[in-house]
Amino acid sequence: MNIKKALLTGTSYAAVAALAIGGTMALFTDSETQDNVMTVGKGVDIEIIEQQRNDDGTALEDFKQGKELLPMSDSAQGTKDKFGMPIAENYVDKIVTVGNIGETDAYVRVIVGVPAALEGATANDNALHWNYGNRFDATGNGSFNDGTAFEKSHWNEEVTYAENGTAEIDGIVYNLYSFTYTDILESDDVTDLASIVGFYLDEDVNCEDGVYTLNGAAIDYDFSQGVVIPVFAQAIQASGYDSAAEAFAASGLPENPWSESESTGVTRVASVDELTAAIADGGTILLTEDLDLGDTQLTIAEDTTIILGGNDITGAYSGTEHYGMFTIASGATLTIEGDGDVVMNSEFTTDNRYGVIFRNNGTLNINGGNYRVTDATTGHTWIIAAIIDNYSGGSSTQAEANIYDGTFAVAGKSINLFRNYAYNVGADAELNIYGGEFKSNEEASLTYIWNQNQNGADGGSGRLNFYGGTYDANVVYEDYNGQDDIYIADGVAISAYSGNN
Repeated sequence: MNIKKALLTGTSYAAVAALAIGGTMALFTDSETQDNVMTVGKGVDIEIIEQQRNDDGTALEDFKQGKELLPMSDSAQGTKDKFGMPIAENYVDKIVTVGNIGETDAYVRVIVGVPAALEGATANDNALHWNYGNRFDATGNGSFNDGTAFEKSHWNEEVTYAENGTAEIDGIVYNLYSFTYTDILESDDVTDLASIVGFYLDEDVNCEDGVYTLNGAAIDYDFSQGVVIPVFAQAIQASGYDSAAEAFAASGLPENPWSESESTGVTRVASVDELTAAIADGGTILLTEDLDLGDTQLTIAEDTTIILGGNDITGAYSGTEHYGMFTIASGATLTIEGDGDVVMNSEFTTDNRYGVIFRNNGTLNINGGNYRVTDATTGHTWIIAAIIDNYSGGSSTQAEANIYDGTFAVAGKSINLFRNYAYNVGADAELNIYGGEFKSNEEASLTYIWNQNQNGADGGSGRLNFYGGTYDANVVYEDYNGQDDIYIADGVAISAYSGNN
């Protein structure tokens, strides 16, 4: 068989990191960027949109990293909810649609790769199953749930599905599937049908002594390195063409967009040295092992996404102060996603110290994981910043931290869980909390989320915005300089601390 080499000019990735059957596996995807698409035509610009159902199934939300992927005993073909999605335990949503963010109406096509080793001759032979979006209804009206009336008519009329052979990416052979939308996607619109909607493991997948099997037969795949499922979107201007098929035939856009390179763009790391090298280049990094950084401090100077993948990062420090397990430079972005523990084991010899995991001078996004700072010191009374020091020091600098999900906790005595600090005139520091769980320290009377504008009104601009999240009773916020730069959305329960420290 002639295996093609592969290019990832830009993709959306879903990585499945197998930890243990009966334990957890995890489904991942990286952040969407313009590099995920190919376009032809002036003003053509598209984006890949990935979503999932929220916890109670009432609305769609952005896809979150680190979803547990376990064998599913229920049928994905059974009962559907109002979005046309399966109501089944261990079903992992990954709803892929395309948005037209350009000025020009366009035809669009989505191409998905699935590791060939996880698929068999028929669906009954698949270790990893996925579903295309023939019943998906973004309106929540369950319009396509009636199997008798449905007959796939809307899907067959609006989406052309094809199997596009194979591609080899990073030494792994992928089966390629394409979804061409026959209707014109107008500017500022989103495809009403999804190409794919979810994944699940076959109920007969098992693991003993590190060997993964399906129906007793070994699966010829190295799960320890994760599984990357590339998703690629293409678009061509609609003007001048009578159909999507005609447009793509004339466009020159390849049916195999991975035809010129064999790199997926996801860097797998299993050691501190590998992580350090990967961070220097930036991009998407998938952890495949637990990492102990010791007192190593890593600087993020390029836009970087770290997918924990069920693995842990641990650091340690003993002495006077530690300015960051990770320091994000001005202008750079660090995004942390997925399940795993990020822990700083700190032992300080003096008061008023920093025991921080993240020293952010740029942009920090946290969407999953468990974060905590431990402290073996018995004598100190105050840690200035523990998990995040969101620090804008220069006169025209901006530091922004966004927390979407995760658990945050500290040990020790009196501690700032986060500090949001605008140091000089013109400096801008903003901490936005959209979700997550924030735990108080049992040894301290209060645990603080602290907002500070150096020199009061004459200093910079520091803002705390509480849009969501759950807070222990002893977790409080403090507007240190009394500038009243605090926003608390309705329904968010967090109390203020009235005095300065």
